[in-house]
Amino acid sequence: MKKAIILSIIAVAISFAIVITLTTLLVIKVRDKMSQDSGSADLAYRQVEDGYMVRGIGSCDETDIVLPSTYKGKPVIGIADYAFTGCAQITSVTIPNSCTSIGLSAFSSCLNLESVAIPDSVTSIGEYAFYHCQSLTGITIPGSVTSIAKETFSGCTNLTSVVIGTSVISIGKEAFSGCKSLTSITIPDSVTSIGDSAFSTCTGLMSVTLGDSVISIGSWAFSGCENLMSITIPDSVTLIGQYAFFSCDSLTSIVFTDTSTWYRTYYSADWENKTGGEYTPMTDASTNVAYFTSSDYYYHWCYWYKK
Repeated sequence: MKKAIILSIIAVAISFAIVITLTTLLVIKVRDKMSQDSGSADLAYRQVEDGYMVRGIGSCDETDIVLPSTYKGKPVIGIADYAFTGCAQITSVTIPNSCTSIGLSAFSSCLNLESVAIPDSVTSIGEYAFYHCQSLTGITIPGSVTSIAKETFSGCTNLTSVVIGTSVISIGKEAFSGCKSLTSITIPDSVTSIGDSAFSTCTGLMSVTLGDSVISIGSWAFSGCENLMSITIPDSVTLIGQYAFFSCDSLTSIVFTDTSTWYRTYYSADWENKTGGEYTPMTDASTNVAYFTSSDYYYHWCYWYKK
């Protein structure tokens, strides 16, 4: 009899403890939700010195992700490396004005991501951040960003609209390579360098407008842009890498606004130092096309520089 009473007391105590524990967890969860402003619930966070970084999808089951500007009373200041890599459920992302950074591969291979709103507060976007986001149709890079990193939008095969902010100085290697649906691109006057293969195999690209501050165009930069018909190289350009316009099969005109002091060389050291090489006037737009698209290695294999 006493044993049965003791067991009953223990059972009641255990049940009470479970209830208290579950209630506490529920209170914590509700408190955490109430401690963030409007945004998607149940995302995963990591605390850092100045606030919180979003580190993953957590147990959130939403498809239209809205990141909150605060969590537990502190600002959400960025998106961590690999935070949403391969997250197939996401179709759209809204980033708050509290965020200043988007990490390495943060949204890479989010195959169903169609749109993302990046605010002016963001100053850095990591390499591969939107790599292989095949459903992404448009992107506006805000004026707060100064560089587009390596392969940031590479393989975004449905990307049709790109607006590059007027503070961007450099476009990195393969930044937009393989964006097959992109038909036109305007490089703003702020940009000074276009990296190797930056727009390679953008097979739908028909129009490129280069800003008046571009100094260097990397090797293979526009190679494989088979529908590109013409391009004008502004006075500011002094370096063009190997194969920059190779396999641009529709190209009929390359106009150099400064035609007088161009040289070609087979050696990268000569190219970088602007020494040696063979003087080659760029006076004829159709002949210029032959220089850059010919299968004759004597031309397309060359580096080009202007003194």
